[in-house]
Amino acid sequence: MPGDPSGTPITRRVAPYRPTFDDPTVVSNVGHVDPHGGTLSGEFAVRYEARDSLGEGGMGTVQLCHDRRVGRDVAMKLVRAEFGTSAQMRERFIREARVQGQLEHPSIVPVYDIGEGPNGEAYFTMRRVKGLTLEAVLFGLQNGDKEITRRYSQRRLLMAFSNVCLTIAYAHSRGVVHRDLNPANIMLGDFGEVIVLDWGLAKLPGIEDATPASQRVSLPDLHGLTTRAGSVLGTPGYMPPEQIRGAERDDAKADIYALGSILFEIASLEPMHSGETVDDIFTSTLMGTQGRPSARAPHRNVPPELDELCLTASASDPAQRPTARAVHEAIERLLDGSRDTEARQGLAAERAAMAQVALAHSHLENNPDEAAKHRARAMREVTTALALDPSHQGATSTLVNLLAVPPKQLPPDAQHEVEAVEQSDLKHRLRSLGLGHLGWLMLVPLLFTRGVRSYLFLAIMLGLAVCLSAANLLVSRTKHVSRNVSTALCCADYLGVAAVSAVLGSWVLVPLLALAVLTMHMLHTRVRGANHTRMLIGAFGAMLLPLVLEWLGLFPQVASFAAGELVLRSWLADLALIPTTVGVVLFHTIVLLMVFGALSRTMDAYARGERNLLLHAWQLRQLIPDQDDLPNMPTLDSRPSERSPVALIG
Repeated sequence: MPGDPSGTPITRRVAPYRPTFDDPTVVSNVGHVDPHGGTLSGEFAVRYEARDSLGEGGMGTVQLCHDRRVGRDVAMKLVRAEFGTSAQMRERFIREARVQGQLEHPSIVPVYDIGEGPNGEAYFTMRRVKGLTLEAVLFGLQNGDKEITRRYSQRRLLMAFSNVCLTIAYAHSRGVVHRDLNPANIMLGDFGEVIVLDWGLAKLPGIEDATPASQRVSLPDLHGLTTRAGSVLGTPGYMPPEQIRGAERDDAKADIYALGSILFEIASLEPMHSGETVDDIFTSTLMGTQGRPSARAPHRNVPPELDELCLTASASDPAQRPTARAVHEAIERLLDGSRDTEARQGLAAERAAMAQVALAHSHLENNPDEAAKHRARAMREVTTALALDPSHQGATSTLVNLLAVPPKQLPPDAQHEVEAVEQSDLKHRLRSLGLGHLGWLMLVPLLFTRGVRSYLFLAIMLGLAVCLSAANLLVSRTKHVSRNVSTALCCADYLGVAAVSAVLGSWVLVPLLALAVLTMHMLHTRVRGANHTRMLIGAFGAMLLPLVLEWLGLFPQVASFAAGELVLRSWLADLALIPTTVGVVLFHTIVLLMVFGALSRTMDAYARGERNLLLHAWQLRQLIPDQDDLPNMPTLDSRPSERSPVALIG
C-alpha cells in the first residue's frame, strides 16, 4: 500500500470501475527502496519513447513506453512527481522493483530495467500485460456484466486463483511475504496469464530464518525503515487480525488469510468484510465473521469443499491456516472433481436428450410393440442421465412424464400383466358364484313342508342350480377363461336367478338375488362402457322375464291383488308361514353376506391401491422442486372423479 511522505503507512482500496477488454493492465502500488542500491542513471530520453498512460496509483504512475534499444513496448512505473524528493518513497519504490525482479516466476511480471528519469525520478520497466484485474472482473460479475459473465466462469476464476496460490507459495519459498494480496493486485491476462502485482509491501522477516540462504531474496539494509509496532500496512478487508494489530512478526500466514478472503469473494461475489468506514472493516476482521460463502450467498451453490477451504484459510488463529501450496492443492482437487462433474453433466445432457427423443417417438408410434420399445429406451436413457447427474432438470421432467402420463396403448408386457390380474379376478367371481348357486339347495326343505306341486320344475330348478355351480367352479380352475365363456356363464347366472321366481315370484327373492349377481359381475369383471350396460340389462331381464311369461300365460300367475292386499303364491309347492319366513330371512342373510364379502374385499384393494397411487404421486412430486413443471398430479385428498392421468397407471 502507498504511504505518505512522512513515512506513516496508510491504507487505500481501489474503487471499482467498469472495465473494457482493451484495458492495458499493469497497475501497481508503491513499494520500499534501498538507498544503497547503486546509482540510477541511464539514457532515458534516448532509449524510451513515452506513449499512453496505463494506470495510476497512490504514489506511482504507469506509462506505456517503447524501448527503442530492444524494439518492444514496455510498462514503465515511475514515482509520482510530488514524491520524487522523498527518500523514503524512493526506497520503497526501488525495493519493490528489486523484490519483483528477483522473484522469477511466470505469474510475476519480470523487471527489465531500473533507472532515473530526466528529472531524477526513479523508474523501472517491466513486461506489459493486457487484461483485467480480478477486482474489475468481480465487479462486473456482481453487476451482471454479460461479457464478463460469459468469459469468466467460476471455474476459470478458481483456476486463476490456484495459480495465485502457487505464485505465493513460490514467494514464500524465497522468504518473501507479499502482505498486500487483494483482487486489485491480481491480473487476469487476455491470453490466460495470471499475474500477482504490487510487491511494494513485501517483507522478508518471519520466514527468512527457515529459508536456505541460497534461495533468499537478497536486499541490503534499509537503514531502520521497518514497520513500526501498531502501524497498519495492507488493504482493509484482506488483512488478517494480527496484521491489523501491528504484530512485529508478519509471516506467510498473513498472505493465507488474504487468499482466504479473495477465495470467499470469488465464491460468493461479496467481500468477506465490508463496512462504511475502514474502522468498520477492521472491527469486522478483529471480531471474526462466518467464513463460509454458502452462508452469505446460498443461491451460489458453493461446493462444501470450497466452503471448508474458505473457513480454514481465513481462520483468526494463524496456526490453523494452511500453507499456500496446500490451498493450491485443495483447489486442484476441487477442480479435478469439477472436471469430472462437468463430464458427467455433459453425458447426462446427451442421455436426457436421447430419452426425450425416444419418448416423443413412443407417442407417435401406433404399433404397441414399437411404442413399448421406444418407451423402454426412454426409461433406460433417463435413468442413466439421472445416475450421471441427479440434478438434471430435463432428465427429471422426462422421468416424471414417463411415470405420470400413461401411454396411449399399454405395452404388450404390461397388457399381459393386466390380463393376468383380470383372469384372477374373473376366477374369483366364478368361485364365489359357484358356491352361491349351491345356496339355493337350502330352499328345498321349505318346498316339502306342505307338499310339492311340480316335481318336474323342482327337478329342473335344482338341476340348474347344480349345473351352474359346477360350471362356475370347473371353469374357475381352467388356465384361461375366454371372454365368450365368461359371457355365457353370466347369461346362465341370470337365467338361474329368473328360475328362483318359481318359489315366490319376481317380488321377493329375485330382486335381491339379481342385485347380488350383478354386483359380483361388476366387481370382478374388468369391462367398461357398453359391457356394464349389458350386465344391467341382464339383471333387469332376470326380474322381468318371469313377469312377462306370466302375462303371456306361459307361467302360472304368482301375484294378485285382493281387497288392497298383495297375495303371493308359489306354483312350485305349498308353503307354511313360519318355515317360509325363516327360510326367506336366512336366504337374504346369506346373499347379503356374500355381497358384503365381495364389496369388502374390493374396497380394501381399492383403498390400498389409492394409497399406493397417491404415495407414488407424492414421490414423483419430490423429483422436481418446482412443482409448476409437473403434470397435474393428484394430491392426498383427491377422489377418483378428480384424478389426473397419473391415476390411470396400473
